[in-house]
Amino acid sequence: MEVHEIVWEDFPVLQQELGAFETLLQSQFGVSKKNSYLDKLSLEVIKSGGKRLRPAMTIGAAMAGEYRREKVLQAAVGIELLHTATLVHDDIIDNASLRRNNPTVYASEGVSTAVFTGDYLLVKAVLSLVLAGLPVEYLKQAALGVQAVCVGEVEQYRGRGELPGFKTYLSRIIRKTGALFAASCLVGAHLAGFGEEIIKRTARFGAYYGIAFQIKDDLLDITGKKNSIGKPVGNDLKEGIVTLPVLMAAARDDNVRLELEGFLNTQKSGRINKREMARLLKDVTASGGLEHAKNIQRRYTAKAGRFLAGMPDSEGKEILSFILASTFKEV
Repeated sequence: MEVHEIVWEDFPVLQQELGAFETLLQSQFGVSKKNSYLDKLSLEVIKSGGKRLRPAMTIGAAMAGEYRREKVLQAAVGIELLHTATLVHDDIIDNASLRRNNPTVYASEGVSTAVFTGDYLLVKAVLSLVLAGLPVEYLKQAALGVQAVCVGEVEQYRGRGELPGFKTYLSRIIRKTGALFAASCLVGAHLAGFGEEIIKRTARFGAYYGIAFQIKDDLLDITGKKNSIGKPVGNDLKEGIVTLPVLMAAARDDNVRLELEGFLNTQKSGRINKREMARLLKDVTASGGLEHAKNIQRRYTAKAGRFLAGMPDSEGKEILSFILASTFKEV
């Protein structure tokens, strides 16, 4: 599986709205001399790139109903800033030197400044969601989404060096990735004026999309190239994190499981043998771990599609369908 970037130009209406979103996003920084240092670092993170999938989903869900552009774009900014804040903090935990092929705040400025930058982005996110006019219940849902991300990340961190069961793995990725995609869709559907049934359906679409998205990311950690994924290949395994292809291979092949257990024991001691890791990843592929993980990803992609199919026909539904198809297009 190769990296397939979504070409927003293929959907001009969405491209136009994302352009307006980007302008609004960047305008949140540089407005006060007192905050100039944190604004500068925040802008560097924001301008380093990113797929903008979460704000695109907020916009798409909102365009499925009554589209109130000013409120929707402000909410989309809040959602993206929540996501960006978690990435800045993740880079500290992961000792990451690169993010999107650029030095992380952690690598360039140190741990303390990276913590402050992530916190600053969280504050900006909350302000944006408040300015969008979201009622308390939906502010709560956005907060619960971030809470789920934190819980999922902590569970993964504490489980480093261990071989999880499939249910444990799934529980983690629902939280760490699925929850914020669900919140993105939920906020957009609320701003579109939908009732609870459609709002919940749209959120379920986002959750299943997020699960499939994380599995794709797991696959790219093994099959991708450093320049295309913006981080070192095999980084998860190097950190002692067992992703789905590795988990599936270990479940299917006792030799891979024993090899993995030996590697994880070595990893816990702080020593990484690159040759052993390369052999393990090769054996994961040979034993069918990649293909099994791909099949599970396709299953959750299909589930997302079924929830989307139940939404009323609209331009917004077409946008969400476009995002789903483009993200999981196999090239």
